[in-house]
Formats: sequence, structure tokens, C-alpha cells
Amino acid sequence: MVLPNLKLETSLIPSGTRYLLAIDEVGRGPWAGPVTVAGCLFDLQSFPLSRLYRYHLRDSKLLTARQRRTLVARHLAQLNHFLVSKDNRFIDTHGLSSALTLSIAEIINHFSVADFLLIDGNYRLPVPLRYRSVIAGDRSCATIAAASILAKVHRDTLMTDLAKLYPQYGFDRHKGYGTQLHQQALVQFGPCPLHRLSCKPVQDFLR
Repeated sequence: MVLPNLKLETSLIPSGTRYLLAIDEVGRGPWAGPVTVAGCLFDLQSFPLSRLYRYHLRDSKLLTARQRRTLVARHLAQLNHFLVSKDNRFIDTHGLSSALTLSIAEIINHFSVADFLLIDGNYRLPVPLRYRSVIAGDRSCATIAAASILAKVHRDTLMTDLAKLYPQYGFDRHKGYGTQLHQQALVQFGPCPLHRLSCKPVQDFLR
């Protein structure tokens, strides 16, 4: 298992950085529901990253739902963070890439004091802020892992709440991802207003 490494993470941050912004997203692949992006701002003068490593953070996908919720309740909810979600209608109209880019821009604008950004993935961002894209950053950087967990818990909670409107689809169980249960529900009931009609598997069912 690849774990966050403080030495690696601090080596990515330029000397003199005070306000570090870490960003990650969840919800690229689901057939239904929103995409969610989380940003966490760290004042490195008052919050040494070594403190974050004591929380034993991981990529959100490597934790159970209970572990993620516990980390948020005990530690991560107290971080200076901001969440942006774009729903399936926005994704269908503007595309997933635009939904992500605009969400990232909203977080950067919200944290205008930030002077360096660490972001999971392989982004080329048209922003004046200095940044570093880190492939699999949620596995190697605790700050990005924190954003990953916050985004995942927030989106999972949204999908659990939305499942009450459309209980036949089991959104509280698969969170909109393409599981066998979800596929069976689509065959039986067809798409609902939460489905991404621009998603190829959903388009196939429409045909």
C-alpha cells in the first residue's frame, strides 16, 4: 500500500510558501449524481504538516465508509475547507471537464490568499497561482488525501439523501457508480432525473 510521505510532500512545496491549498475531486466515473471537488487551505506557519500525518490519512478509496466518516468527524471537519459540487444536469450541459475546471476555479477564488496549490491528477490550469499536479497525489500527499476524504464523505452523503427520492435505484449503496445493482435498476426502470445522460452506459440504455 502506498502511504503519504511527509518528506515527499514537503519537497513539492516551494520555499517561502505560507498558505498551501490542496484540492481533490470525487465522482468522475459515476453514471448518476454530481461531481464534488474539495479544497483544504493550510497556514503552514500555524499548522505544521507533521500534525496532519498523525491522523494516518489515506486515499479515500483505501478507507472504509466508517473510517472516512470518523476521520471527518474527529479531525478533518475542523480544517479550513470548501466544497463545490456540480450536478448531473451541469455535467450533461457543459461536460465533465468543464464541471471540474470551474469547480477548481471556484475553490481557488474562495481561498484567494493561497500562494501554492497541490492538486491530484494531471491538470494544466489557466490560473496565476503557482501549482503542482501530482498523479495519485491522494496516495502520496496527506493534504490531498484530506481533500479526497472530505469530497468523498460529502458526495456520499448527498447520494444517500438523494436515494430517498429514487429508492428503486439503490443510490445509497452504490453512490451512482456502475455496479451490477445499478445496471439492473436501469434495465428495469430506465434513467431517472439524477442520471448523467451524457454518460455512455446511460446512453446505451436510452437506445
